Amino acid sequence: MVIRELYEEESDRVQAFLLALNEHDRYRRFGRPITDDVLRQYVARIDWGDSVLLGAFDAHTELVGLLELADVASTCEIAIAVAPAHRGKGVGKALMDRALLKAKVRGRDRVVLLCQMDNEPMRRLARSAGLHATLEDGEVTGSLDLPQAGLAEVTEDATRDAIGNATYAMLLSARTWAALFERAAHTSRRLLPES
Repeated sequence: MVIRELYEEESDRVQAFLLALNEHDRYRRFGRPITDDVLRQYVARIDWGDSVLLGAFDAHTELVGLLELADVASTCEIAIAVAPAHRGKGVGKALMDRALLKAKVRGRDRVVLLCQMDNEPMRRLARSAGLHATLEDGEVTGSLDLPQAGLAEVTEDATRDAIGNATYAMLLSARTWAALFERAAHTSRRLLPES
């Protein structure tokens, strides 16, 4: 699995991932029912300057998990969604760990995560990341105060960004070459006379 930051040019990919979520998963991600049109508007309004979107990619360069780290003053709000086929495989935890480092390096004092009381997977993830939970009106708020980032963490963040981008590029290149070879082999089989 590759974790890397997504960029505004990839908003179509973000939108496709979110549109693929079913009604229940959308409710868990956004805390309310959300239609396709509202979701498209949401993606169009993402402030890429004040938000960091982290994507988890499988070996086929498919986006299988998405975490949004939205700046709200000195706090970052975390929202996560993982594709159903990839749940229970550490995708959410890997995204959360990366987000906590990213928030710290961005100089944020605290992270918060909101979820419905019945969203046990998200509550477990929040606990495993050290977020302290409070319950109010059927909604759980997890929060974690962050210490100031040191040089080692700034270096780790930059290194993870570089490795994530390089690994993704290698996977994409390998996938492209494999497709080209398959296409060439298919064309050759069609052009060669049958014996």
